[in-house]
Amino acid sequence: MATQTVLQANRAYDHIYDPCYLTSHGNDHYRQTSKAMFNAQRINRVPDDKYMFSELPHYPRCTIQVTSKEALPAHVDKNWIAPELKGPGADAGTVSGQYRHKFSARPNKQMLSTMPHIVQYAMKTGAAATALRGGQAERTSVPDSATRTVGTQSMYRESESQTNPYSPEYTIGPNQVPEVVALTHLAWGVGLPATEAELQIIERTRQKRLFSNMLPPPCDAFGMEVRVQLMEAQEFREWADREKTIRDLQDKRLQLLKQALEERDQNREGAQMDKVDRVRARKEEERDRKLAACQRLRTKVLRRMQKERQTAEAPPK
Repeated sequence: MATQTVLQANRAYDHIYDPCYLTSHGNDHYRQTSKAMFNAQRINRVPDDKYMFSELPHYPRCTIQVTSKEALPAHVDKNWIAPELKGPGADAGTVSGQYRHKFSARPNKQMLSTMPHIVQYAMKTGAAATALRGGQAERTSVPDSATRTVGTQSMYRESESQTNPYSPEYTIGPNQVPEVVALTHLAWGVGLPATEAELQIIERTRQKRLFSNMLPPPCDAFGMEVRVQLMEAQEFREWADREKTIRDLQDKRLQLLKQALEERDQNREGAQMDKVDRVRARKEEERDRKLAACQRLRTKVLRRMQKERQTAEAPPK
């Protein structure tokens, strides 16, 4: 994963920690303290699990919150110190204390290489190489024919002849409202062939039509009141169905998001395991090479000692 380095003119709390940082007045000191305490890093977006995928402005998908975690410890003095009273004290030359960071440095560790090993194959020798050269000579000696048969493929396929189902023109007689007219928004590829969701929509449309036919006529005050109550109850049921549909869609999107995160974690773990395997293989190779060198040195020393011993034990001439 690529990292981005952000360069800043100074750190957020340099005016408090750095003894060489001076401010001309207390207002400047408190202004910088407030700016550091309420910077953009302390503002977080907290998603709302109920309206996570909402596009409506009055139902925001997240809220803005300021973290309650204090960036400065409680023992750090946040008050302003005059320039004439601020400066390195007598303990500025000591290794321990607030100036210890000046006497330490980060170690320069060499990064491990992520390049894969280069595999070199052994060259064929002997009879195999001779047979290979002979086979190549035989193949190159055959002349090409004047004609050649190749396969062709047209840009037109049989699937191009498959068209959408044909819907003929129709006329509706007087005082007739067929049920199929209410499904004109469904087309091939857009709701057709019908799935379980489309079947539920069709069933709700039928229930709504039956409910409209069963409503009492608004001919008097009582009938009007009953009609309003029934319509309000029906509207509440429709809103409940709509909220349930939105909740189901959100659950599906959350499942897809979880699957994507799991795949990302698996890919990251796989890449890390591959890197560990490469490092282990390289370290094992270095170990074997050092052990072989030690073994050769040991054999050489033993031979030298044996020769010196034989020379020392030989009788004088």
